[in-house]
This record gives sequence, C-alpha cells and structure tokens, in this order.
Amino acid sequence: MNPHANRIVVFLLLLLAFPSFGLAQTPPNSAISSVKIKQDVNRILQNPDYQWKSRHTSILNKIGNMFILIVHRLVSFFKRLFPKTKFPSASVNPVMAKILMVILTIILVALLAWLTAVLIKGGSVQRKSTEKKRSKVQTSKLDEEPKTLDHPEDLLSYSKTLFDNGEWRRSYRYAFLAILLMLDRKGFIQFEKSRTNGDYLRALRSNKQLFPMFRTVCLDFDIKWYGHAPIDSVSCKRFMEHYEDMQRMIGDETATN
Repeated sequence: MNPHANRIVVFLLLLLAFPSFGLAQTPPNSAISSVKIKQDVNRILQNPDYQWKSRHTSILNKIGNMFILIVHRLVSFFKRLFPKTKFPSASVNPVMAKILMVILTIILVALLAWLTAVLIKGGSVQRKSTEKKRSKVQTSKLDEEPKTLDHPEDLLSYSKTLFDNGEWRRSYRYAFLAILLMLDRKGFIQFEKSRTNGDYLRALRSNKQLFPMFRTVCLDFDIKWYGHAPIDSVSCKRFMEHYEDMQRMIGDETATN
C-alpha cells in the first residue's frame, strides 16, 4: 500500500475519533439572566448616540415664531370680519419675521425710553415752574414792601406789624434786617446788599461779646430763609428778642476801628 495512502487513512481515523479536537467537550451555553440583560441594555442606552438632546430655541427663533403667529391670527381675524374679501397668503419668511420682530422690538424699547425721559423731564420742569412761581410771588411781595425804612427801629416796628398779621416769613426777614442795620449804625459792620452773612461774621469775629449771638442769628437765618425751611411765630419772636438783647448789650457803644 502506498505510504501516502496510509497517512491519509490514519488522519481520517483520528478525525473520527476526535471530531472537534477537544471543542466538542465545551459545555452548552447556559441561559442568560434577566439582570444581565438589563445591565447590558442600560449600558447601551448610556452611550451618547442614544442620549436625548433637547433642541434649544434661540431668542430670535422665538421672536420670529411669535411674529408668524401674530400674522396668522391677524389674517384669520380679518377673514372672519370680511369673509368676502380676498386676503394675501399668510405665509411669512421666518428670516424676515425675525428681522421685522427685532426692528419692532428696538422701536418699542426706544419709545419706552423716550416716554420715560419725557415723564422725568416733565416732572422736573413742573417742579422748576412751581419754584419759579413761588419765587415770583415772594419777589412781588418784597417789591411791595416799603422802601423808606432807614432806621433799625422802623424795621423792627414793621416786623412786628407783619407778625401781628400772621406774615411770619416776612416778619422774620425784617427782624434780621433790623439787627444788621443796628450793627451798621453802631459801626460794627458795613451793611450792603452785596455782602453775605459770612462777611458780617468775619467783621464781628474779634468782638467776643456780640459774635456768639450774631453767629447763632446768621446760621438760623441761612437755614430758614435760604434753605426754605418753615418759619413760625417762635422764630420771629426769637429774632426780635435777639435784636433787643444786642441793643442792650451795645448800648451807646460804638465800634472802634
């Protein structure tokens, strides 16, 4: 027999004796548990390819959609109002809708800003107008005041007359003018309309007797008259008393320059 034929026969016998070369001895696949299936499914679903991605709508898209909805509703309203009238198609280009809505929004914001500015300016103008009218009234009253009061006693007497009539603000002013004119006549200050209370205080700084009381008078006058603080009868009486106290304090004394 041919040696090659013998080898072939031996090989076939080996195949018949060991059909799978040991693989046939592998135990059959066991059943897969439900827990394992769930774990595999969850692992697969956690893959980014299977994740749900919500679509973020931009503000422009929202504005455009709103504008398209408004146009559709307006066309539907007019169609119901005029059923026999033919209206153009309500289709709107989304890009144009966004652009138009942005323009309308800018116009609306500008209009609101303008109205706010007008209201603020109107309130400011009204306040200035009220203050101007009040100033005119006070000025007109001062213009009506007598111009012939050249003596401190006359100014104080006129202040008392105004006080009796309930015109406390004017009475307060004339009592202060009476004090200034009295100090001027005694030579302690030089009374002029262009001078300020600070000028008068500096002129009296060296007078240790008059300066404390006069400083109190000036500070009170600045707060109430220039600060537009309310003036009552007590303030007027206090100024009249200051006048009399300074007059007694000075007596026949005159300033020595």
